[in-house]
Amino acid sequence: MKKILLVICVILFSPSFMAGKYNLDSLSHKGTKSVVINSINFKKLVLDGSGTSFDGSWQMDGSSILLFDKYLTPVRAYNCDGRYVGVVIKDGNSPDNIPEPAIISAVNKNGDIAVMTQSAFFFLYDSNFHIKYQYQYPWFLLLETESSDVVESINKLLITPNPEAPEMYEYNFAVKDMKCVNDTLFIPAITEHFAYNGYNIDDDAEKFWKDSYIFISFKMSNIGETRRIFGHYPPVYQNSNIPIFSTYDFAVVWNKVYVSFAADPLIYVMNKSGRLLYNIGYGDDNIKCLYPETKTFEEYEVGFDAQREKYGYYDRLYADGSMIFRTCHLDNGKWKLQIYENENMIGDVLMDKPLEIIGKYNNCYYGYVETDVATKQYVFVKFSL
Repeated sequence: MKKILLVICVILFSPSFMAGKYNLDSLSHKGTKSVVINSINFKKLVLDGSGTSFDGSWQMDGSSILLFDKYLTPVRAYNCDGRYVGVVIKDGNSPDNIPEPAIISAVNKNGDIAVMTQSAFFFLYDSNFHIKYQYQYPWFLLLETESSDVVESINKLLITPNPEAPEMYEYNFAVKDMKCVNDTLFIPAITEHFAYNGYNIDDDAEKFWKDSYIFISFKMSNIGETRRIFGHYPPVYQNSNIPIFSTYDFAVVWNKVYVSFAADPLIYVMNKSGRLLYNIGYGDDNIKCLYPETKTFEEYEVGFDAQREKYGYYDRLYADGSMIFRTCHLDNGKWKLQIYENENMIGDVLMDKPLEIIGKYNNCYYGYVETDVATKQYVFVKFSL
């Protein structure tokens, strides 16, 4: 998987399309905090998970809830009451089908569905589930046509890592998100290099947190002329080596990209070219952000689950029009939902479980809560403000 993504980045992106560096410390903060929403009436929805792998991504497409199974190819649909409707995208190589399972997905305002599959193939379906664009780049075909350039570039980067080189990056699996605006995809990215990363405390780690990029974007209709790498980690990651809490989530609304990092109470707002505009957001008193440093990749792997359970952090981000929602895992193990209207924080709701808001229909927001493997059910909630 990593090799496939690495090669695709070589073809799709070049340094001339990257956004410039910026100084997060110089940004102005917008908004006020005046909480008027302290509770929400969540209505529980239970979706039948029979015949699924109980792992995948969820999207809201109009009144339909779509399941993109991580291990099983067909894309399944449920109605807004949680009732199973059927398969909307079949598996296979026929026109309008999907040849393999999707690892990430996104739906735009027009109802178009973007998918990246296990082999890093990209598909864009219209609202009737017909293919609009598809890019199937098997890794062996790419190596056959670009082998000398790829090998030479990778060999140089192994010796001297360069964050400005697009072939340094792959899809950031820890973020578990992708956005689609019209036919433009916004994809979280991370460097793929044995030394230039944030796992081991050394000079390369310091450079990684300061200089590496976090997003890739391009238009499905014209990849060659629209490719771009942009965005950086905020200063908090330069102060302490905490890769376990380096996850982030993001939303794209109109011409703005909102980004929230696990270890930072602020929400950063940039334009689609990566230029930072300002920040918003308020921290929670029950998230101290006092994380132990990780010194090696082995410490990262061993400590990930325990530390994410023990310490608080900022988690999923969802935005729709003027409304912004952010879930927070507190130091005491509880969860909260922060609610913003424009730049202003208006809601602070305590929850027992995490919530991933996936969309809005008829003035109701829908969110995934958990998977109950024992009963073969997916638990969702819907709510209105």
